[in-house]
Amino acid sequence: MQCHLINHHCLATPRTVSPCCNHTQHHLMTPQEYWSSDQRSRIHTQLAQGRWPDQCSQCREDESQGRQSLRQWGNARYSHRRPLDDQPRYVDLRLSNECNLRCRMCDPRYSAGISAELHRHDLQEFYPTESLTHKLEVIQPSHLDEIRRWLPQIDRLQFTGGEPTQIAGVRDVIEEMIHQGHATRCDLLITTNATRVDAWWLDLVNHFQSVHFTVSMDGVGETFEYIRHGADWSRFCANVQQIIRAVSSLQINSVMSAYTIPTLTDQCRTVREWQLQHRSLHPRGHFAWTMPVIHEPAQLRCWVYPRMYRRVLENEIRNAVSMCDQWHMTAVAESARSVIAQFESQPESPEQWDKFARYTGALDRIRHARHTLSWHHMFG
Repeated sequence: MQCHLINHHCLATPRTVSPCCNHTQHHLMTPQEYWSSDQRSRIHTQLAQGRWPDQCSQCREDESQGRQSLRQWGNARYSHRRPLDDQPRYVDLRLSNECNLRCRMCDPRYSAGISAELHRHDLQEFYPTESLTHKLEVIQPSHLDEIRRWLPQIDRLQFTGGEPTQIAGVRDVIEEMIHQGHATRCDLLITTNATRVDAWWLDLVNHFQSVHFTVSMDGVGETFEYIRHGADWSRFCANVQQIIRAVSSLQINSVMSAYTIPTLTDQCRTVREWQLQHRSLHPRGHFAWTMPVIHEPAQLRCWVYPRMYRRVLENEIRNAVSMCDQWHMTAVAESARSVIAQFESQPESPEQWDKFARYTGALDRIRHARHTLSWHHMFG
């Protein structure tokens, strides 16, 4: 057994370095130190011996459930490539957790605004323990300098965040790739909330070998603005239309949570419209929609609803499954089916329902927000 990402990929964040985003152990060392480390060698050795490292549990679970794992994706992409001795070919950069939004399913690791909010209003009980020490974070200049030295041989560069379009260092690295002549043989991937995309970002398709956008979206209209606090639906849609016209490779990424399932069919219809528009403009392009089921924070898991509400919500979810099957949105259909299975298998949890109610109420008071659907009538 092998994982080519161990030999080709590196994820660098303001605090840690690891082989990929699924890996559960993140190392407190510089990018170059990690690449030359015994820790990375041990992972490779264990896999070569047919043993799953404990840190690779997500890929192990995916493969046991018949889903394509990140390991399998990496093997398909890099099996024909010779590893470089002293650096990766594929780098995922999370230069900062600076973000202009405070999404309800996010946490301080990815939004400094959420960090400030939770400390100001004592919301620590609602977030994963490991996220509570994160404030505004930026990668150390010396770490970024090491990554800059890798740029001439990188063939796949990815930016997540935070929000990459707001993080100043992201533009600097991209412009360095272009000015040094490395961009034309490099694939560029950007994960964005699409609230700040402008002509500069769209023009990148003229400089890189390929450009892929992953756009984060949860709900439509009022629901979107309620979940993704700080975003404007009309502006977001206008930006998505620009991305659809400019970029031949596009993925919409949503989160299946207690907030999104009540209006899931509305989101299906909207993404379907975008799918058709993109297909007409880019017949040979790539368009996908993913919607992984949330695990953390626990109070936003879909099955927090009591059974009396699950019965109503199940109809909405089944309608969404039917739409996604018809429109070949396989990943979202599978996620929706798993929620129906959770409704049937998971017992009611008054504790988590109460926590969902308190979390929703607290954010509504702090943000002066209220949804027409109003979960409050459910809380009693």
